[in-house]
Amino acid sequence: MKKVTKNINKKKHFVCDCMAHVLQVVSDIDIFEDSQRIRQSWNISMFKLESIGKMDVWNRIKIACRYLRTGKMHEDQIILSEGEAKKLAKFINDNNYGKGVLKEKKKTKEMIPKEMISKETMEVFALKGYKVKVTDETKNNGDSYDKEKVNNFLTINKVYTVEATKVQNWKTDVFLKEVPRISFNSVNFEGVTEQPKELNQQHQDYNRYA
Repeated sequence: MKKVTKNINKKKHFVCDCMAHVLQVVSDIDIFEDSQRIRQSWNISMFKLESIGKMDVWNRIKIACRYLRTGKMHEDQIILSEGEAKKLAKFINDNNYGKGVLKEKKKTKEMIPKEMISKETMEVFALKGYKVKVTDETKNNGDSYDKEKVNNFLTINKVYTVEATKVQNWKTDVFLKEVPRISFNSVNFEGVTEQPKELNQQHQDYNRYA
């Protein structure tokens, strides 16, 4: 299994025509160490509009009028206007990286922005005792939640000891001895020690994801 060297997460909201709900669409991309293969998934969720920010007075009046007129809040559906539907189509088209295999190196620059590629990473099948650190480069990997945890709990260039890793399809969670009960994204770390490849097979997730 190739190491994931970069993860990029792009999110956009599309407001339902009922003005009460919002559709959240997330493009989640992993880029592997050879920079020639990517893995992309799309996550779609529905929320009440107030959950992502306070509504203005005009939207609240529109919701109240709709409820008084129909007695329903469209709890089970999203209705996009033509304008919002076009925005959704554009977002998906702009962030779609195809099947994930770049057969020609010259396509790398066209399909994968430079800021999405990072050469340094850790061994995702790291066993207990493996040493890692966060660098000025790796601290910016991952999504905003990953970066927030790095800023709140970790120190740049300090060496940490891996307690365990949990390998998944879209990312690898890293648990550190020095920061118990909190998981981090593997893309935020650089390996400090070398782990022989034959030892990777001892990892609980190796047979499933190698």
